[in-house]
Amino acid sequence: QIDGVPVQASREVLTDLLRGEYGFEGILISDLHSVEHLYSLQGVADGPGDAITKAIHAGLDLELAIQPSTEALIDAVGAGLLAEDDLDVAVERLLLAIALEKDSDAGKILAKAGVTPQNLNAAIETLRKGRTAESQPAETAHDALNKDSRDLNQAARAGNPGPLI
Repeated sequence: QIDGVPVQASREVLTDLLRGEYGFEGILISDLHSVEHLYSLQGVADGPGDAITKAIHAGLDLELAIQPSTEALIDAVGAGLLAEDDLDVAVERLLLAIALEKDSDAGKILAKAGVTPQNLNAAIETLRKGRTAESQPAETAHDALNKDSRDLNQAARAGNPGPLI
């Protein structure tokens, strides 16, 4: 937590700060059971489905705990809490990370199948049709960065940050 805010569900920390301001391009992996802690210890989620949805929307790519997150992820998609499109960015990052690890078993399997970081990036660009999706939820149109966004740092420097929630 930072100032009482669970980082694993903080879009401001995971996406805006780490990826946006600091330019981090890797995968974001949570600590063991941190998604579960959103509802079991920290009280900021209503249950497993809500917790995994908040974490994915914040920008988390992977959690160390397999259970109950896997079941919660499937249930959240099935219940309509989490769109399959919302998972695209995390899956893309994970596949690219595996492809970049050429000496790992998974990296060797991908390389043997002809999957390289370059052709993965090309496939992702083709699927996105040139749209960007560096932040989640990616929404179905994959243009989350361009929709309803403004630079709050720039606005604050100009003395007009506007309403902050």
